[in-house]
Amino acid sequence: MAAPYPLALQLYSVREELKGDWPAVLGAVAEMGYQGVEGASLISQAPIEEVKSALDALGLQVASTGGRLTESGGVASAVERARGLGTRHLVTGLPKTESESLAQVLAYAEALRPAVAALKAEDLQLCLHNHYWEFDREFEGKTPHAWLMGEIPDICAELDTYWVQVGGRSAAAVIGAEAGRIPLLHIKDGPITSDKAIGMTAVGAGKMEWQPIVAAADPGMLRWLVVELDRCDTDMMEACAQSARFLIDQGFAQGRGVDSG
Repeated sequence: MAAPYPLALQLYSVREELKGDWPAVLGAVAEMGYQGVEGASLISQAPIEEVKSALDALGLQVASTGGRLTESGGVASAVERARGLGTRHLVTGLPKTESESLAQVLAYAEALRPAVAALKAEDLQLCLHNHYWEFDREFEGKTPHAWLMGEIPDICAELDTYWVQVGGRSAAAVIGAEAGRIPLLHIKDGPITSDKAIGMTAVGAGKMEWQPIVAAADPGMLRWLVVELDRCDTDMMEACAQSARFLIDQGFAQGRGVDSG
């Protein structure tokens, strides 16, 4: 599979809207051109079966689901959620409080390793989702992200391209080095800063350069481009729609009506 890739929306982007008429929000997401979603568990007011039924009716697939797998019962809960939502990708990440020393990073890797093995036995793939703190520091010449990928050979990455750049690295270079282990790419745009007072923008309206980023991916491995806007100074629903239009118009993402496989 090469570009254009299937396109999903991380529902964290529209978390406030989902507190209201969530089926209508999902319908709007489908109308924007998205083929899938992430973060279906954010629709906490409805049973997972009801959410899956609504997604199926709209033709929306689930790109991945997440969880804290190092907690007691975390793996069993994650497997149940993945099966219920019909996805084989699970996502977790290194907490900022556990990124401040090499010892902390290695301890996190050690704690996560059994979960990776357990999920692999269930034919489920765990992916690391990063923030900027996995890339803005080094221990013995390697970033926390590099340490985790090296310490857990069976883990993959949901690389958040924007936070890689905020961390001072080249997203295209990181993807190029790890393309065979990246089935999911988070796509967000903005001024490339960790300042929470400054909002993100619709994809294509910020400072990110998307052609080299998408070109660096491994077409045999990448399954989804996933739009996520943590915050936005403009209307969030319109920003999500604008992001989809940009990615589809540029030939990076597929529109509706194509199965992601």
